[in-house]
Amino acid sequence: MENIAYNAWNVFGTIQGDIALDFPTGDESYDKALEELRNDSRILEVRECSFDVGQIVYLDTTKYNIKNAQVITTLIDNYENNEGFNVSIKEGRNPKLKNEIALTEQILKDANLEIGDYIRVKVLGEEKSLLITGSYTSMMSNNYSMRMTLDIVPKDMRNSLLNLNLNAT
Repeated sequence: MENIAYNAWNVFGTIQGDIALDFPTGDESYDKALEELRNDSRILEVRECSFDVGQIVYLDTTKYNIKNAQVITTLIDNYENNEGFNVSIKEGRNPKLKNEIALTEQILKDANLEIGDYIRVKVLGEEKSLLITGSYTSMMSNNYSMRMTLDIVPKDMRNSLLNLNLNAT
């Protein structure tokens, strides 16, 4: 059971940190908590992240032959595996820039895409062409999920996200 608990981040395709704090969008305590965590000498690093289910980032499932009703997008400010954070990747790498995306193997298979190809998604209604940098597996949404950097959503528009999370190590 210990192995399952430790590897849950890998199975679900999410970020692994020591602490996860979840805030409803627009909660004023988010900025205060972020500042306090960043100023706490016991905290090595803080990651900002959110999950979206098509309200901010939209993938045309019909156009790409996606066989699932919903695609979840994980938005994280930094996917680097350091300071106690782990974000799994099967091939390639996680996105580093706001014009990059990592997709689950199932999306790549359904859409007949490969790492190095481009995929078109809508972000806040604006169509963007994103470079596919990597693939991963995830139980979230039946292995239909995407990863992008949080900066694709302008800071003043982040209140449109369902929630904001802080992960700390």
